[in-house]
Amino acid sequence: MITSRSLGSRSSFGDFPSNSSSFSLSSDQELVNLACISLRQAPIEVQALNLSTNTRKPRRPLKSLKALSELTNLIQLDLSGNAIERLDGLQVLSQLQKLAIPRNHLKTLSAPLFALKGLTHLDLSGNFIAHLPRAFSGLTMLEVLNLSGNNLGTLREVDVLAPLANLLSCNLAANPFCRLPTYRDYVICKIRSLERLDDVEISRVARDRAAKRFGNAMFSQDACLREAGRVHEDEQSRLLEAQSALEAENLRLKGELQVKSKLLQNKSRAWSTATEQLLQLQQEVAMLNLDRRRSTSPPKSEVSDPERIAMAIAARHK
Repeated sequence: MITSRSLGSRSSFGDFPSNSSSFSLSSDQELVNLACISLRQAPIEVQALNLSTNTRKPRRPLKSLKALSELTNLIQLDLSGNAIERLDGLQVLSQLQKLAIPRNHLKTLSAPLFALKGLTHLDLSGNFIAHLPRAFSGLTMLEVLNLSGNNLGTLREVDVLAPLANLLSCNLAANPFCRLPTYRDYVICKIRSLERLDDVEISRVARDRAAKRFGNAMFSQDACLREAGRVHEDEQSRLLEAQSALEAENLRLKGELQVKSKLLQNKSRAWSTATEQLLQLQQEVAMLNLDRRRSTSPPKSEVSDPERIAMAIAARHK
């Protein structure tokens, strides 16, 4: 039995139990912890989780997947309508079968997603994805895929989906390449396992038309062209990894700079305090020296010099 918890209303792959409570949380981790606490179960026991923002009372959006690191037995996860930009941390959810991340801030798809070999349902609609990496073809268990409302511009992006023999339903609507007159026939011919495309059942007539329009000759690409495509994609992946490394290094250096700046401020304040104390001490020493000189000087005689001379002369004549 799957244990589920909802902080939203409806998953992309079905209904989750809803909860109308409003949460004001300061961190992603607090949001996830609250969901687990309300289940009265440890994170490792949770199997279905709805963290979508489809709720009457809004809450802050989830920004990172790293807060999910302890939910290693999750099977269903809905993250609709959050503010996720990167998929780092997703790879630890190795048991996932249904994943929904529509209406987030995703621009690229990275390795953590393609580590989830057991995915059968994947919803990435309403993001900003312009390229499908070759690694997509490794998600061989996929049955339902939603990539609608992204920035896919060329039909060649569909090629990586061709090896997905279990893919029955694919939604690619509202992408730039959908305006091409050959779009539907190309996809039907390329992904032969499909039964539904853009929520419309594929008829026998549509299959025959696609087969006539796009024969096998179309897909026998020149070897050099294929190799160039692979090299380009590898280079793109390398650049993305380098960018990620530079961003991480930049964050580390910023952190070090902040720490050193605080240390410098503390030392500056300590130096100012020490200088003030030294000046005060010097003033006190000067005052002590002045008082000492005053106390050791001989007292002035109350008898004037002329009177002393007169007294000496008088004493001699006696």
